[in-house]
Amino acid sequence: MCRKLRTANPRARHRREALASRRVGYGRKSASGEARPQALINRKGHIICYELDRKARRQSPWDKHHVFGIANSPVYLLVPVDDHRAVLSPAQYDWPQKTLENRYGSPTLVHAAKIRGFGDLLMYLYDEHVLPAAEHLEQIDTRLTRKYGKRYWKKIKLQSFDPKRK
Repeated sequence: MCRKLRTANPRARHRREALASRRVGYGRKSASGEARPQALINRKGHIICYELDRKARRQSPWDKHHVFGIANSPVYLLVPVDDHRAVLSPAQYDWPQKTLENRYGSPTLVHAAKIRGFGDLLMYLYDEHVLPAAEHLEQIDTRLTRKYGKRYWKKIKLQSFDPKRK
């Protein structure tokens, strides 16, 4: 579901995606249902996601994602390895190379990387966590409406979310 931000080099993005798809096979999925080619490994025709591979090896299923690019900041977040490989790292590959590599330590490029990294992180969190929560609540509303009517909240007692006063 992740939206793709504008890229400095759409050909390079397409090439990376095509190579990943060819490596694992078009339309293939792992046993866990992972379908993003960048998050999959092809082991002699057996498709497995990086997360399950790490768990099988008794390694952490988390990666350190350097939000602003390792050349720009030591700040990192632990993220699921499949999301790191399929969403967050590819988003950084779309940054201008000058910003991502920042060879001379330009403070201007550090700030550009912070803006880009924050934007990528917001998009990831929105797509992976916020939007699915909203969709889930909408499904619940539909089911409650079907079961109890259009003003279901008046017919059933819902715990108030108002802060309790002392």
